Amino acid sequence: MRSRGIATPRCSSVPPRRGRAPCHGPRTAVALWAVACGVERVHATALGVGERVGNSCLELLIDNLGRLGARPPVPRERLAAYCAAASRC
Repeated sequence: MRSRGIATPRCSSVPPRRGRAPCHGPRTAVALWAVACGVERVHATALGVGERVGNSCLELLIDNLGRLGARPPVPRERLAAYCAAASRC
């Protein structure tokens, strides 16, 4: 059961806030939980910059979603190239 793309109380005892998944707790785990509950969009950030405001680490999220079958897996070489490019910015 979804409402505006956010997790509903049926998936968790934590109420959603302001149209997004809850942003407390381990960020990548919360994002993976939210996707499993039907959330269509999660916030993520390059190389963990911004994790303290509730964003999960994008490269970890992509890798884990691929391993869980929620999206096509991304080759490790491409993730390494992304990390190298992001670190130059």
